[in-house]
Amino acid sequence: MIIHEFLKAADAAGAGTEGVDLFLGAVPAEIGRSALFTPNGGDFHKDTNGGLRNSKFLVTVKDAAFQDAYDFALSLMGALTIRQQQLAGHWVYHCLPSTEPVPLTSEGSGVFAFNINFDATWRLAV
Repeated sequence: MIIHEFLKAADAAGAGTEGVDLFLGAVPAEIGRSALFTPNGGDFHKDTNGGLRNSKFLVTVKDAAFQDAYDFALSLMGALTIRQQQLAGHWVYHCLPSTEPVPLTSEGSGVFAFNINFDATWRLAV
């Protein structure tokens, strides 16, 4: 799944560590700082446009301190700004943040969170 390749790219860039603070699917309850990668739509038809696919995904970043959560979000934005790069069996034309970090309310929980949306254009590598 391409979203897992993006998570691994963030890990390789040093923005976090898979299973420690980078997650796909769900974040364990005992984790403090975290980034959850969630698919958020994209093209369904893979046989059009010469095999190009467009994917969108959301990364939700959480931390106990507002600035730490924001800085974590910025580091992921940098790590996931990808152009003309192969990731495992995929050729990524681009993966770019489509929003600035959007703050979510902490509602007195003591946890601060930001959402970042990403757009990616890619195809299977041949």
